[in-house]
Amino acid sequence: MSPYSLWEIVWDDRAAADLDRLDWQSADRVIAAVERLAMTGHGDVKRLNGMEKVWRLRVGERRVLLVLDEEHETVWVARVKPRGNAYR
Repeated sequence: MSPYSLWEIVWDDRAAADLDRLDWQSADRVIAAVERLAMTGHGDVKRLNGMEKVWRLRVGERRVLLVLDEEHETVWVARVKPRGNAYR
């Protein structure tokens, strides 16, 4: 069993607002990818350089910036941005 199987997902207000601006198909893909990560630990995830706890999840042309809190078994979703604007 993956260590992510019981992890809680918490959406920051800014991430929720980012989702609201997407078309429903893109939003569904992002939500499904985050849920899959929280349940199985699978996804195109990479730690950002110079940031100890900040990770990015690649979902098509979108980048989901998140914090994996191992102590509280929580995936904190900070932002959902287009690929070109995600790291600014």
